[in-house]
Amino acid sequence: MSRRFRFEAPTDGRSMAAQVLHNLIETAPNSDLSELIRQASEGLDRREISLGLAIIYGTLTYIYPIEYVIAQLSSRPFEELTPFLRTVLRLSFWQLIYADRLPASAVVNEAGKLLHRYTHRGNVNYANAILRAYLRRPVEIPADRPDLHFSMSSDMTDAFIEWYGREAAEIIMTALLERPPLTVRVNRSQAEPEQVEADLIAQGAKPRPARFMPGAYHLTLNESGLTESDSWRRGWITVQGEAAQCAGSICRPQPGQIVLDACAAPGGKTAQIIESLILREKAYMPEGSRVVATDLSAQRLVKLNETLSRLRLSDYPGLTVRVEDAADKTAKQPETYDWIILDAPCSALGLMAGSPDIRLNKSRESANALLPLQADMLEVAAYQVRRGGYIIYCTCTLNPAENQEQVARFLLSDAGSDFSTVDLTEYLPTKLLALLADGLPGKETIRQGQLTFLPGYHGTEGFFISLMKRN
Repeated sequence: MSRRFRFEAPTDGRSMAAQVLHNLIETAPNSDLSELIRQASEGLDRREISLGLAIIYGTLTYIYPIEYVIAQLSSRPFEELTPFLRTVLRLSFWQLIYADRLPASAVVNEAGKLLHRYTHRGNVNYANAILRAYLRRPVEIPADRPDLHFSMSSDMTDAFIEWYGREAAEIIMTALLERPPLTVRVNRSQAEPEQVEADLIAQGAKPRPARFMPGAYHLTLNESGLTESDSWRRGWITVQGEAAQCAGSICRPQPGQIVLDACAAPGGKTAQIIESLILREKAYMPEGSRVVATDLSAQRLVKLNETLSRLRLSDYPGLTVRVEDAADKTAKQPETYDWIILDAPCSALGLMAGSPDIRLNKSRESANALLPLQADMLEVAAYQVRRGGYIIYCTCTLNPAENQEQVARFLLSDAGSDFSTVDLTEYLPTKLLALLADGLPGKETIRQGQLTFLPGYHGTEGFFISLMKRN
């Protein structure tokens, strides 16, 4: 890790991308990518922000083959190059290899300007020589290197092949290279989908109905453009992946029941549950249900409260938000909740397409690091749920050890001995059931109370859902 660089305010998309990538990779690897982007894009117009985002996401997505190409052309070991030179080479090679519409001469010239601005002439000359050497004779990626073709560590590509078989793994890993559209869910307590669709069309967002979730749309806007829309400001929509929406829609409390959303931040599922309760209570006026949203991080709960406030949901009378450790049984009451949603911390492998920084330094060992924590959370959830109540266990990973195998271990444990899985058929959207009947993976597993959404097959982020009932 290098010392933190003192950047001037970015003046264009390339300097924005350089600042974000350098801070994320070279100086603060655990930084929040969205926050780095927010800071670096302040004051830039939408066109430059769009260019910067394309470079950032593209470079992170293809970082493994990019660094391989640089290493083949460099006379010095890649790790011995100065940190900012590595940064500029990474983003420049993404532009040369993967961005066909950017003129090569402009890429080389802009690389020189960035290096001249922050380093010395020697780095400018070195980068110029490497970039022009590639233009004269492009480096080919070896056919026998799936880690480079799919831009993951060799350990992770081997893992995907082991988990899913080579053919399916290659389909999944290819899909994880493609940046997904932005998916939003309509807040039906504030607006109808037709209103939102008309407003988004007026904003130039070109909404397309999502594949199977009602009231969901895919947009061509990036997130910074979305927040400028009237639909966003009015609280009519929120960003949420289609598979995550499906998990939230499974929770169907009866009047007067209590729902716990453990690990609730940033609040997508909490909002989804409250919206459904408001709609039902408007129509039937039953005894109100209660929703308890908890998270270990007070800072993350600030984001949850901001989300609920923007969606006009924070004043729901049955809502409680509090800091709480979902893995600690201390001070918790047994048999308190009728429904518990446990969207557990995980390796997040299913989100690599939209959050490519997940690729950085990811290994099979790190992908399994949270298994004990997930097991503890399931044990605490079992303690807190009432008899006849439900646990929705879900993750945004594709690692079976965190998904099916974690559930199987729980059901065999003392804590899970009086739980069984519940057939998901009656809980899933009609369109999704039709797709599964037509051959999408998952038709058999839903009867066993489980569904894994696979990029390249289901058209969503990678996601796992299991529904269990306490007998």
